[in-house]
Amino acid sequence: MALVFLAGGAVGVAVLLGGLTLAERELRDKLAAMAERAGITVHVGFIVLDLDRPVALRDVELRDPADDAVLLRCAEVRTNLTFRAVLAGARWPERVTLVGADVDARDLERWKAARERYRSRRREGDGPKRALPELVVLGGSVRGQVPALGPLPATQRSLSALRARVVPSSDEQARWQVVVEGQLDGHTMAASAMLDPERGDHEAALTISPRFEVALPDGTQLAVGAAYARAGHGARVRGVSVRHGDATVELETVELVPAAGATSRASAWTVRATGLAVSQGGRNAHAGEVVVDIGPAVPGQSDWHRLRQLMVAQADVEVPDLLLAGAVRRVEARLEAFDPKAPLAGLREVTLEAADLSAVLPSAERAASIPYYRQIQAFLVGSTPELPAGGGPANVAPPNPAAALLGQVGNVRPKVRLIDGSLSLLPEAASEPAAVLDGVEATLDPGATTEGVLAFAVSGRLRHPATGEHGSFSLSGRTRDDGKLERAHVKLSGTKLAQYLTHVSELIRLSKDTRLDIDLDLVPHARGKGFTATGSVGLRDVGFQWKRIHHGPVDGINVMAELTVDLDPEAQKLTIDLPSVRLNDKGVLRVAGVLERWRGKKPKFELHLRLPRQDCGAMLESIPPALVSRLDGLALTGTAEGYLDASIDLENPKSLELDVDVDLRKCRPKTYGSVDVERLNGSFVQEVVEKGEPIGVFVGPATREWQPMRKIPEHVQLGAIFTEDRGFYEHRGFRVGLIRRAIIIDIEGERYVYGGSTITQQLVKNLFLSREKTLARKLEEAIIVWLVERVVPKKRILELYLNCIEYGPKLYGIQNAAKAYFDKDARELLPLEGAFLMGLKPYPWAGWRQRDLGHIQPWWYKRLSRILEGMAHYGWITPAELEQAKPYDVKFVTSPGGPARAVPATEETPEEAPPPTVNERELEP
Repeated sequence: MALVFLAGGAVGVAVLLGGLTLAERELRDKLAAMAERAGITVHVGFIVLDLDRPVALRDVELRDPADDAVLLRCAEVRTNLTFRAVLAGARWPERVTLVGADVDARDLERWKAARERYRSRRREGDGPKRALPELVVLGGSVRGQVPALGPLPATQRSLSALRARVVPSSDEQARWQVVVEGQLDGHTMAASAMLDPERGDHEAALTISPRFEVALPDGTQLAVGAAYARAGHGARVRGVSVRHGDATVELETVELVPAAGATSRASAWTVRATGLAVSQGGRNAHAGEVVVDIGPAVPGQSDWHRLRQLMVAQADVEVPDLLLAGAVRRVEARLEAFDPKAPLAGLREVTLEAADLSAVLPSAERAASIPYYRQIQAFLVGSTPELPAGGGPANVAPPNPAAALLGQVGNVRPKVRLIDGSLSLLPEAASEPAAVLDGVEATLDPGATTEGVLAFAVSGRLRHPATGEHGSFSLSGRTRDDGKLERAHVKLSGTKLAQYLTHVSELIRLSKDTRLDIDLDLVPHARGKGFTATGSVGLRDVGFQWKRIHHGPVDGINVMAELTVDLDPEAQKLTIDLPSVRLNDKGVLRVAGVLERWRGKKPKFELHLRLPRQDCGAMLESIPPALVSRLDGLALTGTAEGYLDASIDLENPKSLELDVDVDLRKCRPKTYGSVDVERLNGSFVQEVVEKGEPIGVFVGPATREWQPMRKIPEHVQLGAIFTEDRGFYEHRGFRVGLIRRAIIIDIEGERYVYGGSTITQQLVKNLFLSREKTLARKLEEAIIVWLVERVVPKKRILELYLNCIEYGPKLYGIQNAAKAYFDKDARELLPLEGAFLMGLKPYPWAGWRQRDLGHIQPWWYKRLSRILEGMAHYGWITPAELEQAKPYDVKFVTSPGGPARAVPATEETPEEAPPPTVNERELEP
């Protein structure tokens, strides 16, 4: 280009020599000398010299004499000098125009060498440097090679339809203003530049339409729409696109800013990008701004290792295959020794600010491969997908996200912080969130613990979008590099968390004010998959509806418990210790238990309950009112304490061990309310209630059928004690032995069969309670029994029992039974008859059938023999009375043809005999 300018100057010199012909010859010589000085050759086909026409050169060629390669071929070189202008004093053209110039710049070293040779051969006497003329190019073309730049390889390019203008500065500084337009390999290009060769302060801008594409060696396609650069001040690129396979990265702008004082590419830089869009395989991400800090070059390391810090602002992401989408206001990452093959390994610190994610819970098909997904989804949204058979792979441990992440980062552990994040959980795509975690604050800090251990903490709120129910949560702890948890602290609180209890069991009832509070420390076992949890759990305003406990709903329960739980799944052992359980903020218990062997065989249980000495009134008030509705108005004073120890192997129910003791000696009734047990010592009449309805049958001392104790034969009294409660005069209303045997029978029968009741318990059930088989009824029964035993003498209790219990359908009282079965008064009953009536409990319907048949069946012979022989063994009847009763032929009043027919013991009975009762098993002497 400099040679072209010099050629224009030579035209002016030649014209001054005088004569057009001489001027032409001198001009050719001058051009040849100048070309020789640059080490090239010049050929000019025709020179236009005229008085009033501008001087021009036509068919100009510049060649490299080494191989005769054409460096430049130009149809015409025009100047603005005329012969008349020269005569007027002009010495140098102000403008040179190249028409149809074809420049071969594929080997830039040729041009650089020519320029250096020309500069180095400057002779003395050449005079001062002249101001260079303006250069204009019309319709030219340039063929050249773009040098390699970073990952971009060197490429051959061709610029055609060239229109350019090069304007030198008007002052003494050698600066150039360049404007270029043309077609670059089918793209429209427009460029401008300010060049300052002396100081190296260059500035350039370039636009290409459509975007210019370059193929990298690895198959990546790089496209650029516009660029701007200034030496020492950085560069800016617009419309950047990178494609590799199905992955695409689009950038509106990319700006490179050198650090203060940067002198070269090896110095520190900052890369700032805007309008980032990334997509691959249906996954999409966008960011408003991305800033990357690049450190100074280090010998022996790649440019990737220079990455130091990354900031992403206003980003969003969509990952359909993972059912995940979200946005983040700001992400900052500090890097060191970045490796593109393991990008996470170079992370040192990551901060996410206002990350808002949403995740769609997997479908049934996707959930089939997720262990424990049924429980997870039920807990989160209250629905369980219909999974294929099996519900997921068997014997698969839950996924460990920490292990997966740490497996990628290797030995380098970044510090991660999340500020004001949120996560929305959607039952299905395009649906409203079922649950939202918001206000999430989280940290993952490797520097806060010993080497090889990561500390983590996460907290926030769990909110239900529809109802506004909420709850707070926090989780902190430590995990090893292999993802194994060392310890954790879990804290959950709020009404929203309590709502998930309904997913645990449909028996649980909640109100809008139900609140759950959990505060636990978790420590996994050093070996195996077990853990130990210590802390507290609280429930406010919770209820349940379980017919085995109570026939109706029970609400308004408050429970606060301290606990220690140890779970060893490999040993199949769960140990629970609740050192303090506070019920409705009043009663206090201590509970401990062990559960073993829950796979394959029936489990083993061990339970220890302690009732520390406490106020009796507070203890009663701690019981939900619905469970003791019949005790309304009962108030207690004094103190009580007690304990219960039990253990059983369900494979062998008879292994049950039971030890119970409750000290109520200092506990006294203040008011009885609706439980008027004192009336039992006086005269009263009470209508019998069956299945919740009165039946028109009355019992009590004021009835006509009442039989005082003096009119009831002693053998009948003793028969009741022998068959139902042989420790009647020793216990205070309960017998642990009877309860133990009842539990064994119930377990063996796999249903509620018998309650193991004493005479006092049976009396209370008949006079004060209904007959539903619930634990609530048993609890009311226990309290009323304690009251009865306090104020009613034992003999009076037995008297009431014999006169009030059931002996057949709507048949109550010993006098009515004696009349109905034997047509005699109670005082006239023989030992055999008394034994039959006392043996009716607890299934009087079976005895009444014997009356209807007119004879007893074989099972009853055996029963009567055990009763009478047992009573004789204890001396409760005489041997003569036993002999008189044999062969145990009971004569019912309705027996056809007189006395009841004896049925041989070997004869098959038409009806299956009822099973033996708990007390029946005590009949052996």
